[in-house]
Formats: sequence, structure tokens, C-alpha cells
Amino acid sequence: MNKQMLYFLRHGQTQFNVFRRLQGWSNSQLTEKGIQIAKTSGQMFKDIPFDLVYSSDLTRALDTAKIFLESARKNLPINPLSDLREIGFGYFEGMDGPSTWRLADAKAVELGIIPEGKEASESIRIDMLHLMDPYCLAEKHEDFMNRLKNGIMGILKKHPDKKHILILSHSSVIKAIFDTFDPDFETVMEAQNGSISTMSYYNNRFKVESFNKFE
Repeated sequence: MNKQMLYFLRHGQTQFNVFRRLQGWSNSQLTEKGIQIAKTSGQMFKDIPFDLVYSSDLTRALDTAKIFLESARKNLPINPLSDLREIGFGYFEGMDGPSTWRLADAKAVELGIIPEGKEASESIRIDMLHLMDPYCLAEKHEDFMNRLKNGIMGILKKHPDKKHILILSHSSVIKAIFDTFDPDFETVMEAQNGSISTMSYYNNRFKVESFNKFE
């Protein structure tokens, strides 16, 4: 079995990133800084022999992929995949991020899941938003993780001969994959805009090689 390398690139900075608003399945445009970040990342990682590109089907990821590949001078098709999307926040899409997470923490305290004055984990916060969504559209954490696993394993099973796979995605997606797929790795930080995080896959095992890398 070939050893495969997965390169997870987070999209460039967007307007909602600047405003600290929740940005799941909704979308906002890349800022000028975000465009430059994608160009710079393409230059930094141009020597990696990518032979396959997958991307979240959300515009900010697809736009970053195009800019990155052009800057890196890689003539590769981009394969959009909805399984690589960010968490769906439903009713809470576009709302102020810090304020919304405080609401999720308060709900977790109300239900006795965490003690008062504590912050909930990301997975609990996601499930609290699902419970509070009046339209029941916010994604459950379990559903989020299942589609990520289906997406990544689907790529690997479909392309067992590809050694260097570039994947364009989002901060929560990358953090969830890295914290879950490699049991020996855990991070409390998120992948920054334009960074690449790498993971190897060999003999049915994932291993984190780097996280949040800019060079």
C-alpha cells in the first residue's frame, strides 16, 4: 500500500472572518488580504508535487483553490465535494461569533452539561446550537463528523494511487479531522487562513505530520 500525504489548506481571509461572524454554509467574499494570503501560500508550497485537488464546494474555498493553484503554477482540476464543507450553523449563520458561543455555553449550563462559569467544548457548543435552532437546520456534531469521515475516506478509496492530495477546507473541519483521525494528536488552536496542515495515511492509519504551517 502506498503512503499518501494529505495537505489541508484553509481558505483565505473573508469578510465574515474579519467581523468574527459565524460562517458555515453561508459565504462571504475573500478580502484583499485573503486573496494575497492564497497567492503567498501558492508560492510557499509550489514545490510540493500535488497530483490531486479536492475542495469544499463553498465559494471561499473554491476561490482560494483557484488562486493558490495559479500562484503555484499547478494545472490541476479542482474537485468540489460538499462533505468538506464547514459546519452548518443554520439559523445562526452570519451572527456574531463570540456572542453566539456564549449563548451555547449558557444552554449547556442550563442543561447541566457543564458547570456555571465554564466554557463548553466545541462539540457541545455545536450540539447546543442545534438544540436552540428554531428551524432545526444547525448541524449536529455527530452528523458533521460522519460526513467528514465519509468525505476523506471516499477520496482515499477512490484514489489509492495518488500520493500528494491537496484538500481545500475550513478551520473547524481541519481541526476536527486532525483531532479525531490521529489519536496521538490534539490541538486547542485552529488552522489559520492560508496555512497548510499535513497528515499521512499508511496501512489504514493516519498520522499528523504538521499543523498550521506557513512555510
